[in-house]
Amino acid sequence: MSFTVSVDDQVTPAINVLERLISGQDPTLREAAAQGAADEVRSHLEKRDRKPNALGGRRTHYWNDAAAQTFHEVKGDDIRVGIDHPGAALHYHGGTIRPKRAKFLTIPAVAEAHGRTARQFGNLVPIFFDKDTPGARSFGALIEHNDGGDINVIYWLTKRAEIPEDKTVLPKDADIVNAAIDAAEDALEAINE
Repeated sequence: MSFTVSVDDQVTPAINVLERLISGQDPTLREAAAQGAADEVRSHLEKRDRKPNALGGRRTHYWNDAAAQTFHEVKGDDIRVGIDHPGAALHYHGGTIRPKRAKFLTIPAVAEAHGRTARQFGNLVPIFFDKDTPGARSFGALIEHNDGGDINVIYWLTKRAEIPEDKTVLPKDADIVNAAIDAAEDALEAINE
């Protein structure tokens, strides 16, 4: 009677890659890991961009812009991935937006307003609410009259907008780390060939 024992060790190679990354033995692995982590963030943002906007309006490709502005760098023992996009951090951490060059922010109320400025409409009229008006969403609205006499709210006017914190803007930490390790493992295999 004979038998064979086979051990499929999938952990040790990853530990070896991590050890080489941490010890700084090979800058090529650090660069590969940084690139892998950045690629994971880019891919995540591009997937986010495929989701339609809440109003169903024209696409501005906000998250693709953030993906295009994702970068990586290696400095000594540090690997850094960043997004040089003004809105990514705001959405991730949450915060308040206030107007800088105007009195009010314009918040699209209809699909055709998404990705367009109020000036592009040319025929909008502002109306303002008493701040104590029950159910008032904002300080006012920009409305449009059509030929039938109907009034349509195109934008809501407000002095500030609260952006809620959204940690799903970025991939999970484990996904970023795994992408970095996978890229470093691939680089290590290429070096060893």
